[in-house]
Amino acid sequence: MMFDGLVRNLGPAPVATLQAMLPAISEAVWLGDPFRQQAFQVHRQTRSLIFRHIPGDDPAASQDLPPLLAWKDRLRPVLDAVSAQFGPGQCRRIMLASLPPGCQITPHKDHGEAYARTHRVHVPLQTDPGVRFLVDGEDFHLEAGIIYEVNNLLEHGVVNNGEVDRVHLIVDYLEDADRSGTTGDDLQ
Repeated sequence: MMFDGLVRNLGPAPVATLQAMLPAISEAVWLGDPFRQQAFQVHRQTRSLIFRHIPGDDPAASQDLPPLLAWKDRLRPVLDAVSAQFGPGQCRRIMLASLPPGCQITPHKDHGEAYARTHRVHVPLQTDPGVRFLVDGEDFHLEAGIIYEVNNLLEHGVVNNGEVDRVHLIVDYLEDADRSGTTGDDLQ
């Protein structure tokens, strides 16, 4: 979503439970749904665990995927913290994204209605000072345990020059005022 700025620090998130789960995620789980890597060239070097996705370009039409059932109680505190930043609405896209050391996400812009209408939120769970997040030519280091909104309609990318996988919880948040008739609990 376009906003006046590049990256906004929205405050802390309770990430300890999710951080503790990271070592238990097997390579098979990380590679279990290669949609993102196959559909988007810039994400070829990433791995992801997708909980909820937007199959088309309408963010109100998101779909829950099987991993959400197993993870929803662990995700809820962080998603509640994200929701508190924007007010009534729903987390319409939810995923963990991993970028191994020595890899990158080349600079790109996100296009489409789903990206224009939602707040793109990153919550770093595991990072390294060598991980650099670039937005509109400016270099940022996103600290673990902090909620950030990223202006993903501007050119952005990531370089992992660190020693550990960079793992972020990524959420696209749709405010109620921008929803098309969706109702109900965010994590049913």
